[in-house]
Amino acid sequence: VCMDAMDFEVPQDDVVLFMYNPFSREVMRPVLQKIREFRGSSESNLVVLYRNATCAEDFHEYGLKSSVARPSFQIYKLSR
Repeated sequence: VCMDAMDFEVPQDDVVLFMYNPFSREVMRPVLQKIREFRGSSESNLVVLYRNATCAEDFHEYGLKSSVARPSFQIYKLSR
């Protein structure tokens, strides 16, 4: 999908999101809010692969914990 990330609605299916340090903090926070809303409203699974994780602390602030943490990437799994 090629679109403004702030307009993207997370589908209510199993989802894998790959991010390669894609946004500034000002964009990442609304995207994380949508992920948090998905987590609260969906029975599906979501995996975020985050490479060059410059905003990793924001993921933690939004209640997302990494299941794999390496210096160059993080993996977040939201499973039901």
